[in-house]
Amino acid sequence: MTQPPADSPSGQPDYPRQELLPQQVQPHRRRTWLIVVSVVVVVAVVCGVVVWRLTSGGDSGDRAAYCQRVRQLVNAGAAGGLAHAPGSGSVDRLLGRLDSLRAVAPPAVRPAWDDLVAAVGHAGPGGPGGFDAVGVLNDVQVIVADANSNCGTHIRGTI
Repeated sequence: MTQPPADSPSGQPDYPRQELLPQQVQPHRRRTWLIVVSVVVVVAVVCGVVVWRLTSGGDSGDRAAYCQRVRQLVNAGAAGGLAHAPGSGSVDRLLGRLDSLRAVAPPAVRPAWDDLVAAVGHAGPGGPGGFDAVGVLNDVQVIVADANSNCGTHIRGTI
């Protein structure tokens, strides 16, 4: 059995002390994990914000202008009558209107507009002719679905 330490003059037991050199003292060692976790959390939040900004419609101004143009086109009833306008300049007018919509189209639907404008240009007078009709119909469905879900239009019908 061990003997308790002898009492010191102050009345407290005198325990052995460990003598450390100044370079052996590490007062911040217990907080290192806190600093590492804090840095990881800050980096994760910053990366999340950057990814969110890149993927979540940084095109809100463009989207508003695009939606306004689409609503004007739908409200004027021009969507059904654009292609049936008689006259030699009707394809040129159609291409102009489609191209102006393509210019303000958000990135989500711009490829569909590119394909549609190219197909109308190929089918028009003086064009090389021949285009992928199924691809054009799919592009129109993408444009209509986007307009209905993001612009508040109610374009009906299935293609």
